[in-house]
Parts: sequence; structure tokens; C-alpha cells
Amino acid sequence: MINGKNMLCQDSRCAEIRRSSLWAAYGDALGMMSEFKGPKGVLYRTNGAPLREPIEWKRRFGPPGHLIVRMPRGCYSDDSQLRLATGRAIGPDGFDVESFATVELPVWMSYALGAGRASKLAA
Repeated sequence: MINGKNMLCQDSRCAEIRRSSLWAAYGDALGMMSEFKGPKGVLYRTNGAPLREPIEWKRRFGPPGHLIVRMPRGCYSDDSQLRLATGRAIGPDGFDVESFATVELPVWMSYALGAGRASKLAA
């Protein structure tokens, strides 16, 4: 709520935007675990099952054997995280460049799950 107003709009355009965002996050949750893996890598992560829904999986960070992290079912990547950060910078008066540049973007850089150098440089 901002100034007593419910900021979740109820018109069809807002509903379309909301559904689009949810589908993008769902696709990101599927894509994150299969990105750059190829068919054999995906089958390894899914224990031979077809990838039809988000599942729990493990991801290696750094050199081999360095750090292995359990990724919960439905975990999404820097793509959806940046979409959410951008959305938080949109207020009743439109996109707030200052809050995005001084709050959202610097904080996103610290938790951008899967963002490489190119993504961070572009952001």
C-alpha cells in the first residue's frame, strides 16, 4: 500500500503483466538448471527423468570440487531477480531511476544468482 492505495491493480492489463512475469519466472526456474548442459547434462541432473517441472538440484560454483550448493525446487536465476528488482523500482509515478540505480542495482549485484561478468557489466 502506498498512501492508502492498493498498488496491485486489478485491470486486465495488470493481470496480463502479472501472468507474464510468473511464466517468465517459471521458465527461468526450468531453464536455470538446464542452461548450457545439453541433453546428457539435463538427464544427469534429473536422474534420467524428463524435465517437466522445477525440481531440486545441485550446482557447482567455482573450480571442480570447490563449492556445491543444493538449489531448491523452483529456484530462479539473476534474470528473474533483475526483473523483480526493476519492478520494485516502478512506483505510482513510473520508473524511479534513482532508487533503481542507488538501491536495487547495487544490491542485486550481491545476490545475482548465476550472473556472469557480462550480465553484471550490462546491468
